[in-house]
Amino acid sequence: MNKIIIKGMAAVFDGDDNRIIDKNTLQKLDGIIYEDNFQTDYLEQNEIECRIQNKLERSGIMSFHYIDTDEYLEVRSTFVVKEDLNDKELQYLLEDTQNQWSDGMGESFVSISALKYGYAIMCLTGEDFDRDNKYPIVEITGND
Repeated sequence: MNKIIIKGMAAVFDGDDNRIIDKNTLQKLDGIIYEDNFQTDYLEQNEIECRIQNKLERSGIMSFHYIDTDEYLEVRSTFVVKEDLNDKELQYLLEDTQNQWSDGMGESFVSISALKYGYAIMCLTGEDFDRDNKYPIVEITGND
């Protein structure tokens, strides 16, 4: 199945709201998966969301990965594709994903992560974190 992977960054904070940049701490958080919610479950508010939802399997969980060269974790929202999205639908999914990172699923995960892992892990949007206006990154993979 094809996948759409939307990649961004997540900042890590301790209980005193200090940002954690220590590579050893970040490395310990590598591989966390937040599968309590599927982003596609929230795609049914309007016509374009219904079209997107019909073209994707139930998916859109968030996972977090340590990247050795950075002071952030990488967040990935992964969608399983049944039918290719057109450019407008893909752009909408990209924007909706950032909204979920900042408000919906991401906001829920911040409180859960603090309790479960001892650190608040907060997804960053393009407004928070922008690398050459190419944020977040979209990767479309083939069958695997």
